[in-house]
Amino acid sequence: MKTLNEFETIEEIDLEEYLGSKPVEIDEDLCHHISHGYVASNYVGYISEGYYIDQQGEAAASFDDGESKERYTYMTVATYPDGTYWYLGILPDLNRDIQED
Repeated sequence: MKTLNEFETIEEIDLEEYLGSKPVEIDEDLCHHISHGYVASNYVGYISEGYYIDQQGEAAASFDDGESKERYTYMTVATYPDGTYWYLGILPDLNRDIQED
């Protein structure tokens, strides 16, 4: 499990590098650090009781989605009913998908 305390003790590493590119379990403090950081959340989705997905802050990157539209990507975390927290990776903007449906 990755923790906020561990991240803060490692010098010269950014958060994306610390978390890596695959989903990983994180502690509650790190989840809140990602989802309530310096920039307001881009997307907070209630999935079911105790299960939320949250995308944070400034766009990490952008790409062309093949429909001549620019898509942005964000750090994404999930909270599960069993009390665990997961960093899911840098995923496309979920808020935009909801708005277009």
